[in-house]
Amino acid sequence: MARFHYFRWFLAFLLLSLGLATGGLAWLASSESGLQTTGRLLASVTDGQLSLGGLKGRLLGPLSVDELRWRDKDLALSARGVELGGTPSALLHSRLEIGTLRAAALTVDTLTPSTPGPTPLPDDLTLPLAVSIGQLTLDSLIVDGGTPITDIAARLTSGGQHHTIDALALRAGDVSVGGKIALDGRAPFAVRADAEIRGEVEQRPMVLTVEAGGTLARLDLSAQARQGVDGQLRTVLTPFAEMPFHTADIDLRDVDPSAWAAGAPRARLDIKAQLQAADEDDKSA
Repeated sequence: MARFHYFRWFLAFLLLSLGLATGGLAWLASSESGLQTTGRLLASVTDGQLSLGGLKGRLLGPLSVDELRWRDKDLALSARGVELGGTPSALLHSRLEIGTLRAAALTVDTLTPSTPGPTPLPDDLTLPLAVSIGQLTLDSLIVDGGTPITDIAARLTSGGQHHTIDALALRAGDVSVGGKIALDGRAPFAVRADAEIRGEVEQRPMVLTVEAGGTLARLDLSAQARQGVDGQLRTVLTPFAEMPFHTADIDLRDVDPSAWAAGAPRARLDIKAQLQAADEDDKSA
């Protein structure tokens, strides 16, 4: 009888502990004070590398961050005006579902100097869970002080290994780009991309359609001019090799120099060129 009495006390203690734990998790997930506590915990466990200023909302969503900062020995990242809305319950099924993700500005700075030689290929580009972002918008992106990329919009889906970015749109100066990209996260990292590029050269409108396929190490790319000039470009890109391209074939037709440079003579020229990167044997000779 005494054993049953002790067992009842133990069961009551266990249920109370579970209730407190469940209540604590519910408080963290469903209240703004819980969200702010989570932000302080994240800053603590990352030794201050991560800071979240102006947290509002709740973990269950939606939530916003006035300013997010990350800094380690290699990278400094700053994001302002971050807003996120998702479906946290999907994490129970190993999925991260974000309905909308917006940031007013994102700045990325590399802190370590680049090492000489080609950039090595990544070992793996898979994700630990499936990810879906229904609407991603970023007003401004600046990487290492370069030209701002603005008006970025996209939709992302990934099963963990196969990633797709579609409905992609962005601007860089007077150039706008729209398209889609598909990437396999496992070696040899198969890639497929289609894009349309619009802009102006010497105040003349230009439109290019671009198709690319292959792998990250060797990418076959073709570009067809649709407006501004008549012609096409075919090239083999090798971005992780010593030379960033392997071959390039340029074929332009009916080019009028006077349309591109003041004072140049009027003419109708066909321009053909074939370029090939030097082999290692040729460079060492």
